[in-house]
Amino acid sequence: MVPIDMCRFETCEGGGCFNELVVKDTPVNVGSGASSYVGVNTNVLGSCGCRATNFSGDIKCTPGYCYHGGQCVLDNWGVVR
Repeated sequence: MVPIDMCRFETCEGGGCFNELVVKDTPVNVGSGASSYVGVNTNVLGSCGCRATNFSGDIKCTPGYCYHGGQCVLDNWGVVR
């Protein structure tokens, strides 16, 4: 795998930058003749800030969070299990 560092292209005033993996809802379809492949549509973005202190992506146990009858459970620290 080739390392991707999108922070090389960002100019952050605070100096901190982290790579953020964004997974999209739409699949990617690649067809070539008799073969067809379906994959996950992703993108890597360079985001300014410090990832160790950025907890903006709060995860909640909502209906539909788990698939195939799974049950979402929060532990004592608020982590989804």
